[in-house]
Amino acid sequence: MVNRFKIKRKLSEKGFTLIEALVVVALTTMISVGIIAALLEGMDTLHTITDTQSVEFGHQRAMTMFTDDVQAAKWFYNGTQTQGDGSNVPRDTVAPFELTLGYPGSGGDEIWVRYSIQYGAFTRETYLLRTVMTKSGLNQGSTIVTSGVANLFFNYFDEGGTFTDKISEVWRIQMVLSVNFGGTTKQREYDVSLRNTNEGVGVPPGDFDDFETLYFKK
Repeated sequence: MVNRFKIKRKLSEKGFTLIEALVVVALTTMISVGIIAALLEGMDTLHTITDTQSVEFGHQRAMTMFTDDVQAAKWFYNGTQTQGDGSNVPRDTVAPFELTLGYPGSGGDEIWVRYSIQYGAFTRETYLLRTVMTKSGLNQGSTIVTSGVANLFFNYFDEGGTFTDKISEVWRIQMVLSVNFGGTTKQREYDVSLRNTNEGVGVPPGDFDDFETLYFKK
């Protein structure tokens, strides 16, 4: 006589067939691929947002510092000194350009600031650098836009809003800054007017290049 309990136990111990196992593996793989794709897309979106925020933060810092420096400016440095009395704004044939200006500091000191593009010798990135120098010996630099700077140039205008190449006529300065990120280029223009009397050409107390070449490669 056949034992019904033994038959039920054997039926309950039956495993997956090969087809069932393949279906489970296929479904698991599809689900895993979908999850990984979603995670990668989320990471790309996060990187894009982070890069955008970093660029925006850099632009905000540049605007704040540039505004403060230009509004305080009284002297300008003509780095080439090839135009006789040096009264002309130095203009290279190829961008990026540099801007060097000075203004009175505390205790009769002078503060000189230079805006320039520098290439990081170790990071292989291009930065917008603000270098500060004083007569008392302070020399320091800070990167305003951390990386990806594509171009930098300056336009100078007189009090009537007309483009000028004469330092003595400068009343407003426009900085045009371009930054690359995420395969696109974002350009911003900063227009700032002087608050102090423009006293024309001045000479910084030292060589900005001596400091910058310690950390950046030209």
